[in-house]
Amino acid sequence: MKLPMTTCYTVIAKDCTAESEFVLMAKKREGEELELKMVTRTKTYELYEKNKKMVLEVNGYKIEEKDFEENGIYKVANREGLYEIRCKDTGASARFDGKNIIARIGTEYANRQCGICGHMNFDKSDDLRKADNQEAENLRDFHKSYLYRDSECDQSVIEAIEKDSSEEGREEEYREDVDYEDSENQDENIAPIHKTIVVEEDVGKICLSKASHFQCPKGSRSTSGDLEEIEFACMKRHQHKAQKMLRQLRSHRVLSLPEDIQDYSEAESRMIEIPSKCVSINSSENRPRKNQNDQQQKIFL
Repeated sequence: MKLPMTTCYTVIAKDCTAESEFVLMAKKREGEELELKMVTRTKTYELYEKNKKMVLEVNGYKIEEKDFEENGIYKVANREGLYEIRCKDTGASARFDGKNIIARIGTEYANRQCGICGHMNFDKSDDLRKADNQEAENLRDFHKSYLYRDSECDQSVIEAIEKDSSEEGREEEYREDVDYEDSENQDENIAPIHKTIVVEEDVGKICLSKASHFQCPKGSRSTSGDLEEIEFACMKRHQHKAQKMLRQLRSHRVLSLPEDIQDYSEAESRMIEIPSKCVSINSSENRPRKNQNDQQQKIFL
């Protein structure tokens, strides 16, 4: 679909649960330039282009380009002026060149994500669901519900959209049948996300990493990375407390281990691959062949 950007922030994608983990927004600046904003529980990232250079602000402070990677902003190789936000606290990432945005939202946000990217429940007929969870009458109605009305949002912008909803004007700015060809194929990088690593063994033992580490999101696989020595807490799977933690990990990627875990577990170290790049497992060219090594890698959740 095609929607016009305004000088008010538009919610592109958001975790719309009560305990929201992120919101990705954009607004129009000068000409065709946009400003991208990602808000997580602890940080606010703002990206925009000025004098043909990308500017990054984190929590209101400007960050020098040499420190971008320390703040989770990476320059995409072989793509001039293209940057990627990889928020290690969420399964969301976005690529941005000052004018175009490509958002990637992890499948763990199924039935949780909303915004103008659509309602992620794998039902395209349900994509025009507004912020109030009601079906929109048209694209303008849908767009208006995802305008972020902060103190910087000019009320005249809202009024203009409401006016266009009842008149014919600027019809070309609202189209539902636009089919965008992703300039990046399916083999392009998918950002790793932080997870508690779970290792399961045939002897009925499970091991949980004591800290979270980068891993590939569900539906993707590692293409490069480094082996690192990771500390684990290992215990019998049938233990009540082990079962409780496994249940928690079904809905949370990162688990804070109990302070008394050493009382009912053993400390062990394992060499684990920590990925730096991931690609979709649906990639036709790079789909891995099934072999014994692939089977061993399935212990990572």
